[in-house]
Order: sequence, then C-alpha cells, then structure tokens
Amino acid sequence: MTATSPGHVLTQQEIDAFVRDGFVIARNAFRRETAEQLLPYIWAHLPEKPDAPDTWTRPSAEIQEDTGRPLPGYTHPVFRAP
Repeated sequence: MTATSPGHVLTQQEIDAFVRDGFVIARNAFRRETAEQLLPYIWAHLPEKPDAPDTWTRPSAEIQEDTGRPLPGYTHPVFRAP
C-alpha cells in the first residue's frame, strides 16, 4: 500500500496497525549505507556486543541520549544546507 498523499510517511493501514499494536515497521526508512555508518555508534551505546550473540538476550533495546545533536555520521537531507 502506498502513502495516503504526498508528504505522508505512513499509510492508513500502517497508522491503524500502530494504534492497534503499539509499533510500526518502517521499511526502507533510510539507506543501508546510513545504517552501516551508524552501527559503531549504536553498538557503543548498548551493553550487548556485536561479536557475541549470546549477549543479545533482550527482545529490544533503547538508546536514551538527549544531546540535542544529530547522530554522528548522519544528517537527514532535510537538514543539509543547500
């Protein structure tokens, strides 16, 4: 299903699923290259270790760092100077 109109990120079906389930899966929200650039930052802020799957015991993780700065290595195109 496509977005309901230009500028909308989620379809009505995705919004309904979020309301029902409490989460939404945003496929292709950013490029693979962006994810690869952010991996070192993410792993540095988690107690789990990337090379030790036996440490991956939690069903999910959250990084709480409110620095007011963008994530290192990534700036969304909207915020880039023209």
